Amino acid sequence: MAAKVFTKLAEVGVNVDMIVQASASTGTADISFTVPETAVKQVQDLLQNKHDELGYQSFDVNKSVGKVAVVGVGMKTHAGLAAKFFNALSDAGINVLMISTSEIRIAALVPLDQLDDAVRALHTAYGLDADQVEAVVYGGTGR
Repeated sequence: MAAKVFTKLAEVGVNVDMIVQASASTGTADISFTVPETAVKQVQDLLQNKHDELGYQSFDVNKSVGKVAVVGVGMKTHAGLAAKFFNALSDAGINVLMISTSEIRIAALVPLDQLDDAVRALHTAYGLDADQVEAVVYGGTGR
């Protein structure tokens, strides 16, 4: 079913970002994904109009969430950055609803009313609010 859903969304030009699928022992699957707020109505209409074709049981929309992310090429080479990310959110009392990672990004979906606090917590955790931010530059010759 995931292939059908995401194909239909692609056909109408909807940009899907975070995707999580959880399968149950009953043979069903829950699929969660994020789209830009401007696409929510389009996604709702598509899912309602294609219900029989897609064969899903139900869907829910939650507009009370926001996404926070840390991005950088050092994410794949520096141990402990994910721990720092989740500890910062946990210490700030922020509930993580969904997680997405790649080689250069860690993103979390959080309650919208905690989004600003999440940004501040991560900003502090990674030292971006320090008076003097030290930058390390790595150079190579390409050989």
